[in-house]
Amino acid sequence: MHIHIKGYPVFVKLGVFDTEQLYGQEIFVDLSLKLHQMESQLHEDDAPPSLDYGAVLRAVDACLQGKSFKLIETALYMLGKDFRTRFPQILSAQYSIHKPVLPGGIDKGAHVSISAEFCYIDDTHS
Repeated sequence: MHIHIKGYPVFVKLGVFDTEQLYGQEIFVDLSLKLHQMESQLHEDDAPPSLDYGAVLRAVDACLQGKSFKLIETALYMLGKDFRTRFPQILSAQYSIHKPVLPGGIDKGAHVSISAEFCYIDDTHS
C-alpha cells in the first residue's frame, strides 16, 4: 500500500545565499510512502490506521519547520533519516522538496524540485 501526500507547505531557511538564509521561504514537500500492511488489516474497515497522516505531517514540521539548510539534499536526508526512526511500518519512501523562489528572488512560476528515495527494508536477515 502507498500513501501520497503532495504540496505540504513548510517554512524553512533554505539556500546558500545570505538573503535565502535571512528571509527563508515556504517550500512544498511531497511524500510517497510504501507501507507494510498485513492482509488481515485490509479486511477490517474499522481497524486502526496503519499510519496516522497527522503524525506524518507533524514529523515533517518537526524535522524541517523553521530550520536552516544550505542544500535541499541535506533537508531530504534529514527527513528520510527521521522517518526511518519514527515510522517502522514504512518499507520505502520518496521525498521531494519544491522550492518556488529561486536565488536572487526569481519567482516566475518555475521552481527547483529535488527528490530522494529511501529503502528501509532490512534484508540482512533473509
